[in-house]
Amino acid sequence: MANKNYKEVAVEILKSMKTQDNGDIVDRLISKIEELSDEKIDSIVNEIGATEENIRNYLQKRIHRELHHEATSHKPINQMFTYGITGSTIHLHLPSNLNSISLSGLSAKMDQINLYLLDALKKIQELQQTQEFEGIKEIYMISPILLKRELVFLEELGFSTTIYSKKELQDEEFVRKNPESQLATSIFGNAKNVGRAKIGLDVINSKEWQDKAERLKKDLQKRLESFSQDR
Repeated sequence: MANKNYKEVAVEILKSMKTQDNGDIVDRLISKIEELSDEKIDSIVNEIGATEENIRNYLQKRIHRELHHEATSHKPINQMFTYGITGSTIHLHLPSNLNSISLSGLSAKMDQINLYLLDALKKIQELQQTQEFEGIKEIYMISPILLKRELVFLEELGFSTTIYSKKELQDEEFVRKNPESQLATSIFGNAKNVGRAKIGLDVINSKEWQDKAERLKKDLQKRLESFSQDR
């Protein structure tokens, strides 16, 4: 950093952080930084601590804040799910309050949610040719509701999944080194386990996947019908 000013350092760091999903946000941040005076940037850097690590951490938080803002611009896709779009990714938002589902018992509630999830995925597939969904390549979900039982269902559908434990999310070193855990804590805090699932649109466009989704849909419907008859 000795031979560079802080503006150059910040721009280089942002360029190194650029991904397919955050590219538009990074470009906007670079433009904002380039518009600021050196004096203003020096003031910000001195406030956060004039080291490359502190600048990187500050910019990482800004990126995640922008991602969260874009992802939480919710639009309904059916009665249960909403979505937001960031770059080439659709963020599907699960309902946070299961009490809105009138069925009794967690298993029945999750089966109902999964029926709505399959419906949401089908609608995304149908909307791919619209202007809003042009260039979308991936579906992404992150939520404290996405835990073991639900992730098993999503894995059966072909999603890649992971769980961040609250112990990991409370570990500052772990969070600092893991950008996705930073996203989890920025949205949900660090007092709960958080699950993540994602799948490519190329996967859900395949006939094999669509046949599997239809079989799972029928299984869910049968279970819910059986539950209703047992009441």
